[in-house]
Amino acid sequence: LRVDIPILREGFISGTRVPDDFSISPGLDLLWWYGRYSYSGVGFIPMVMAQWNIYFAQHWSGIVELGIALLWGPRGWNDRFYRNYVAPTGQLGVRWHFSDSAALLIRVGWPAGLQIGVAFDL
Repeated sequence: LRVDIPILREGFISGTRVPDDFSISPGLDLLWWYGRYSYSGVGFIPMVMAQWNIYFAQHWSGIVELGIALLWGPRGWNDRFYRNYVAPTGQLGVRWHFSDSAALLIRVGWPAGLQIGVAFDL
């Protein structure tokens, strides 16, 4: 779940034929951790991201995100390394805008991995 708060509606490359915008995107991702020989379970990743959107075709846009996240996993999920911790995060993604107010979102990054969902413009 994310909420995008627009900061620059015309982005960084205004004056060109490529529209863009810049937002702050706080949110909470759900983490499903599977450990074949260790703990499995559900955790959370609260995060705050700086999000740059580039609209490069009629129904397509790209996403570049950088931010900070708190990885909060199930008990024992990462005891060999760090347990729960704060980390920098980065993600890349695309949106296919299938209507004026909704888009299919595919995003990949660290630490959240692959994400597929629907984005709504309210």
